[in-house]
Amino acid sequence: MTNKTYHYLLGIFLMISAGVLGGCSSSSDEPVKSTKAEQALVKRVVDGDTFVLDDGRKVRMIGINTPESVDPRRPVEYYGKEASSFTKKLLEGNKVYLDWGRTPKDRYDRWLAWVWLADGTFVNGYLVSEGYAQVYTFKDNPDHAEYLLELQRQARDAGRGLWGQSLPEDEARAEKEDSGQRFVASKNSQVYHEWGCPGGKAIEKQNEVLFSSEEEAQASGRRMCKVSGCTKG
Repeated sequence: MTNKTYHYLLGIFLMISAGVLGGCSSSSDEPVKSTKAEQALVKRVVDGDTFVLDDGRKVRMIGINTPESVDPRRPVEYYGKEASSFTKKLLEGNKVYLDWGRTPKDRYDRWLAWVWLADGTFVNGYLVSEGYAQVYTFKDNPDHAEYLLELQRQARDAGRGLWGQSLPEDEARAEKEDSGQRFVASKNSQVYHEWGCPGGKAIEKQNEVLFSSEEEAQASGRRMCKVSGCTKG
């Protein structure tokens, strides 16, 4: 065998091997922090998905959204206090590892990160799997979406966290759903929700606006809730 033939066959073997090995890796695999992950100390937790480091940087966890609990412009959302308390116990005063997003900052000057505890726990995913957060993806930071959506599906099926509790108004809303009301929004919001979305559940009955179709909701000038997988079905 000539050297030329040997290197040609070797190249084919390496390409096949790379394809096989690549096939074993899936975007649904549990994320592992990179060797470039930055170690930092969490000084204070702001709410369920945001915290402040000991050097003053504010960090927003990528790929997830927890119910609002501290925005002065809005009322505390359904399951917001529970999510904030859980994240506080998990992170405050503890060391974390941060992998920054492809887009490292958002428009509010918060650092965007995938977060791990010292024991290897993937915090973004853990909050979703325990029902404290929903999947919330952006085109500029799309990583791990498939994995997070699977965790969300499992949390919903198991009725964990925000997926397992019902509000007093649920029965009355179910009657309206049966009568053809499929979408809901708050009078003062530019966002509408499909039935079953926790964000829609958080709207107080006296402030809700009901729509029988998505076209009707869009005609009101509102946009669909951005949280992935928020619909009932």
